[in-house]
Amino acid sequence: MFLSQVWGDRRSALKIVKPATAIAWHRKGFRLFWTWKIRHGRVGRPGVPYEVRDLIRRMSRENPLWGAPHIQGELLKLGIEISETTVAKYRVRHRKPPSQTWRTFLNNHVKNLVSVDFFTVPTIRFQALYVFLVLAHDRRRVVHFNVTAHPTAEWAAQQLREAFPFDQVPRYLLRDRDKMFGDTFRQQIRDMKLKEVLSAPRSPALRRASSVAPTLAVSRLEFNHRTVNSAPDQSYWIIAGRGSGAPKAEHPAPERG
Repeated sequence: MFLSQVWGDRRSALKIVKPATAIAWHRKGFRLFWTWKIRHGRVGRPGVPYEVRDLIRRMSRENPLWGAPHIQGELLKLGIEISETTVAKYRVRHRKPPSQTWRTFLNNHVKNLVSVDFFTVPTIRFQALYVFLVLAHDRRRVVHFNVTAHPTAEWAAQQLREAFPFDQVPRYLLRDRDKMFGDTFRQQIRDMKLKEVLSAPRSPALRRASSVAPTLAVSRLEFNHRTVNSAPDQSYWIIAGRGSGAPKAEHPAPERG
């Protein structure tokens, strides 16, 4: 109303475009915004000197029973500040006794296996919403999902409790090594008597074959190519059309104008 009073010729500046065009503009703006933010923020993690990498490999070869935490502790004693994940990246991989393949494990336990994962959804204000998804492997069925702007390990643990009430707990839970699955989430897994199975690091092909990746791809396409979301509630009701298992009280249905 205010704009119509101060700008009488506003209709001449309006253009009618297809919804797909508006979505494409938003996605391009999202990429430009985060490119600018990254370039004007802090640089990435510093590189690891060659001498330190060589020392990690040497310690790993000479002490085959040492894992990444042990090697990291020895390096800290020498005054070398380095993270456990970096040590795990550069240490030597020792050959282990043969065991069943990953696909054999999935085929044997598909009826008692669920996967959990996060994927992000950009909003109209260039922020990111996080969708938590629980998938049953027997029929690729969405068991539970929820949306939040601020994911924490406590929030993820609460979603796990809501996904498997009473005696409906599966035997195995497959997840990746995302830091959002913190101590509280892992303690909830132990309390529910679930056996945690971690996917191998830096193994995208394994994740495509065994986790929620195919369902995530479809859901992400529906979010990013058909909608521009503004709030968790709106994203929640978009994904609600894809499967069952939704929480009942957290997100009331939005009013239709």
